[in-house]
Amino acid sequence: MMRLNLKFILGLLCLLVLVTFSLWTQCGDSALGRSLVPKWDQRSYAEYPTSPPSFVLNGFIYSLLGLYDLNCTAPQGHSAEAGVLFDQGMTSLKHMLLLYDTGSGTSYDLRHFTLGISPNLARWDYHATHVNQLLLLATIDRDPIIEQTAKRWQGYM
Repeated sequence: MMRLNLKFILGLLCLLVLVTFSLWTQCGDSALGRSLVPKWDQRSYAEYPTSPPSFVLNGFIYSLLGLYDLNCTAPQGHSAEAGVLFDQGMTSLKHMLLLYDTGSGTSYDLRHFTLGISPNLARWDYHATHVNQLLLLATIDRDPIIEQTAKRWQGYM
């Protein structure tokens, strides 16, 4: 059985972050940004690129966690951009969180806004992932909207 060492895992994490950097989407240029959130410049990091953007929640949050880790572990002078991108992404997430809330669960993505189709409801395992990711983010960013949303979503389980 292959054992993964810490350097290998950190290398994969850095690769994920670099790929994520190349796939960022500026929501202000999208139909979603123009129609729902026109007054603020928003960054969302894509798990995979789609046109129009699908805004997959778990992928966005995993990207934010990667940026946070990179900001914390990269040598000084090399981590500043990751910190800025993390902060911008967190601002976006806070503005977008309620768009994922169905009142009984979460949406996997926001295609119901960008494509005007029925919501892509998250399976229970993705919903649980959304809750766990928000609980982790709440230890990093103390904005009450993160923890309050996580607790409300826990109540849907």
